[in-house]
This record gives sequence, structure tokens and C-alpha cells, in this order.
Amino acid sequence: MIKGAFDREALEALFDELQREWQGKHQLDRLIRDAHLAIALHDADRPLGQDIDPWVVELIHRHSRAEQQSVPLHMTCPPSYRSL
Repeated sequence: MIKGAFDREALEALFDELQREWQGKHQLDRLIRDAHLAIALHDADRPLGQDIDPWVVELIHRHSRAEQQSVPLHMTCPPSYRSL
């Protein structure tokens, strides 16, 4: 597993929080889509980009293993990818 990748517990916690906060609101489907994309980008050590909802970006940082271990996200990326 990639050092900063989400494990099952982190994924469940992230989507549980997303459901609790946005259940019944019209934005939920878009936020779930953004969360899936953001998780894939994060696990691939790629930047999340401007198209991801800021609330989802905060959620990703709050639940990611790299953040929980206080490892800067740029340090979880291999040196060859840091310049991308």
C-alpha cells in the first residue's frame, strides 16, 4: 500500500462524515463524485486540482493517513513526481 493511501477505516470514516453532513441535500451526489476522484488522485500522489470541492479537499486532508501521521503530503510522493 502507498504510504499516504487511504485504508478501509479511513475511507469508511470519510464517507460516513460526508453522508452525515450532506444527507438529503442536493449537493450530496456531486460531493460523493468529488470524494471518489480526490481519493484516487491522493492515492496516486497527484494534486487534487481546482475542480474538487473545497469541503471535500478538507475532508481528504482530515481523513488521510499521511495527515494522521503528520507527514507532509509532498513527502509521501516519490522525488521524481514532485516536479510534476
